[in-house]
Amino acid sequence: SFLGLFPFTAPYLPWVLLAFSVLLGNPATIDIIGICVGHIYYFLEYVYPQIADLRGWRWRKLLITPAVVRHLCGQVPPGRGFGVGVVDAPLPPV
Repeated sequence: SFLGLFPFTAPYLPWVLLAFSVLLGNPATIDIIGICVGHIYYFLEYVYPQIADLRGWRWRKLLITPAVVRHLCGQVPPGRGFGVGVVDAPLPPV
């Protein structure tokens, strides 16, 4: 629920925040850009790999986490690290 007044489910949170922001007099452009970027990310991370897998396309994962971020989060396998090219790095399971 938003401010304890309006119950809604999680998928509507960006739209509720957009409406609240507009009610407060703020421009809606930043919220709309955020919603668009969120939709693009969801498509590229979850929908596109499934479509590419079904059709047998070569590039199944377009968004690859940089090695620096994987290293900082402790997700780099031993022996692999910074200097590893995207072509040489194995793709994570989908």
